Amino acid sequence: MSITGAELSSRIRQLLPNNSYKLTPKLLNDTCENTSVQPFLRWFCEHVGQENVLLREEVQLRKRLQETGAFLSGEELERELIGAIGECPELLMLVQRTGDGDVGKEYEVEKDAYDADVRDIETLELSLKTLKDLENQLEEEIEAEEADLQKIRIQECKLYEDYAGLIDGFDSACRETYDNVQTLVGVYGNAAEKKGPPIVWTQVPLDLFIKHTDTYNNYLRFQVSRELKQMQNDVLSTSTHGQLGDEDSSEQMQNDRAYELITCQNILIASTLEEIEARQVLTATEAVATHALDIYNHGEVKSPESVAQMKVEMAELISRRDILEETNLLMETRLQEAANYYGKFVITKILLENGQARLER
Repeated sequence: MSITGAELSSRIRQLLPNNSYKLTPKLLNDTCENTSVQPFLRWFCEHVGQENVLLREEVQLRKRLQETGAFLSGEELERELIGAIGECPELLMLVQRTGDGDVGKEYEVEKDAYDADVRDIETLELSLKTLKDLENQLEEEIEAEEADLQKIRIQECKLYEDYAGLIDGFDSACRETYDNVQTLVGVYGNAAEKKGPPIVWTQVPLDLFIKHTDTYNNYLRFQVSRELKQMQNDVLSTSTHGQLGDEDSSEQMQNDRAYELITCQNILIASTLEEIEARQVLTATEAVATHALDIYNHGEVKSPESVAQMKVEMAELISRRDILEETNLLMETRLQEAANYYGKFVITKILLENGQARLER
């Protein structure tokens, strides 16, 4: 609910009925249309009453009492009031009725506060329930990821064992081939030098013997290659599905990490902007409160002496407001850019520190 110029003018006339000039609603409409002033105007209309405003005669009377030492306050004032009220039962009854009214107001305030607390507790319970559900969901996801990780480890161990067996078989075949070649070379050398027992190969011409040896060597190489290819095809056929799943899982994991980093960066930027806006609101509120205290001036309200002075002050305030609005629009753009840069800088710094820690480990 916003305060209009008519309401503010009526309230000021109630507080200052003896002013020599009149504040019309038209003069106050420009001030009331400013949304940043509305909180102060609502507080002013709700809490400032006739009892909060001292007339000039009352202010002068207070000064004279203070100068003569007859001004009482604190416990001295309480004692004098008790003595004066004790002789007047009607005043005691009036005070009792006022106290009952205050109790009713306090009850309404306490009731509103209790209702607000109940709503806060219900909201907190709902948030806790939601948090518990999210925790359970995360635990289930973690268990599923651990099960998948265990499966991947089992597949990797099986592939390692298969490859180890394949390498052992290949090594055995190489050693056997080497022994056969050494034996063949020895036989060939003995036959060439006519050493050792006579065998059929010594009756074969040397060129034909070399051709037979090359043919047999090519046959052995072909057999070894065929056996190795067959074993590799068998192992690859069993592990292709697992490797494709691992590649898809690795790509999905990288996408999830990238999405998580982007989400963290957006949350950091939003929280930084919210913190800055909260500080702006706090500073503006403190400035409004300080200005209100300055206007009140301990009972001697500072108000314009004439309509012309009021117009001059309003023109100055409007000019300052326009300058502040232009500055605010310019700073909002720069603030958004600075917040984005800050979020990217923090995420990059965290990634660098994480990479440095991994490198040190």
